[in-house]
Amino acid sequence: METIAAYSPTKDNQTHHEDGAGPALDTYTTVPPVSGPHAGTTLPAGAYDSPPPIENVLHSMEHGAAVIWYSPTAPAEEVSALAAFVAENQEHTIMAPLDYPEEGDAGQLPEGTQMALAAWQRLQLCSALSQDAVLEFLRSYRSPTLGGGAYLGEAPEPGFAI
Repeated sequence: METIAAYSPTKDNQTHHEDGAGPALDTYTTVPPVSGPHAGTTLPAGAYDSPPPIENVLHSMEHGAAVIWYSPTAPAEEVSALAAFVAENQEHTIMAPLDYPEEGDAGQLPEGTQMALAAWQRLQLCSALSQDAVLEFLRSYRSPTLGGGAYLGEAPEPGFAI
C-alpha cells in the first residue's frame, strides 16, 4: 500500500465541480485517482457491473469510502465472489471495473494489475483479485473500518454519508 501525494495543485485537491465537468483522468497523480477535483455528489456503496463516474467515486473516498477497482479481464467467478463479499460488507465500500477506454492509459489499470484498492491518498495495486487483501485494506483505510479498528487513512471527511 502506498501513500499518495495530494493532487497538484494542492488547492484543487478537494475542489467540487458539477457532475460531468471534471478534469481528464491523466491529470490525476495515479491510476486510478485517489484524490483531487471531484463531483459535488457521492456514489452510493455497492458492487457495480459497469464503470461509474470516477468523479463521484472520488467524492465518496473524500468521505472515507474504500474502492475496489478490478480489471474487466479479471476472471468472472472471482469478480462474483468478491462482489458477494462486498454485498455483506458494503458500508462505505465500492467495487467496480476500471474501464474508461476514452481516457487512454489513464482509464485502465496498469499492466499486470487485476485489482486496485483505493482510499483517499492510499493505493494498493494487486496482480490478482484477493479477498484477503480487500479485508486488510477495509480494516485500515475505510471509515468506518471493518471490524472497528483504528482508521489509518487521510480522508478529509471520514464517515460522512455516501
